[in-house]
Amino acid sequence: MGVIENAHRQDDEASLMVHPERCLHTLAFIERAQRWQDTWDYLRPHFGEGMEGKSPAEKLKSSGAMISERVLPFPVILLEGALRKIKSLTTYLKPLKTVDYVHTKCHVSTGNLP
Repeated sequence: MGVIENAHRQDDEASLMVHPERCLHTLAFIERAQRWQDTWDYLRPHFGEGMEGKSPAEKLKSSGAMISERVLPFPVILLEGALRKIKSLTTYLKPLKTVDYVHTKCHVSTGNLP
């Protein structure tokens, strides 16, 4: 549990808490979040237990644990938007909610995106 919490803290400090104020629209935030995720998974060296300074992609490949190259390139999505579209899922998840959600200040564009 501590490993995942540490990764989430690093995501917040390096990217997610920094960029919302700089975004003019949702797409800009998603693009920055995707760049951060790609950097984290493919470029940034990790020094946690057993990582040996490798990125997660390098470690998975070198250990033989990479089942498919399609595992890591998962696209960034805004769950708030997805959950609004799937009302039956949100109805099911409400009783399971254990934390409050923190909404970003990224402006939602309703017109053409630059």
